[in-house]
Amino acid sequence: MANRLGVDRRTLRRYIRTLEELDIPVNTERGCHGGYRLMPSFKLPPLMFTAEESQALALGLKSAPHLGLSESAPAVESARAKLERVMPAELQQRVRPSADPPVLRLPDRRTRFAAR
Repeated sequence: MANRLGVDRRTLRRYIRTLEELDIPVNTERGCHGGYRLMPSFKLPPLMFTAEESQALALGLKSAPHLGLSESAPAVESARAKLERVMPAELQQRVRPSADPPVLRLPDRRTRFAAR
């Protein structure tokens, strides 16, 4: 399996441990023909974000067009619409587009390097 995924065996075991920590049932069979399997009837739960995570995602999606990412505009708009559809109404009000686009103040690289 590690070869098929193009990773080291230790990495594969770490991935399996991570799945188990997320309560995803992994069946393990030892032996030369053993391996790992997800429980056949297991279904992943829907993707859930906290209010803070949702707000951070919404801000990032609102900022994308102002960062020169116009080539991905349809994907950004689609993701933003999907995110807003599943948000509680109160959170939708907080992240709803306003007339003023978000302003991002990035550190000035010259200032940072001049201090060294």
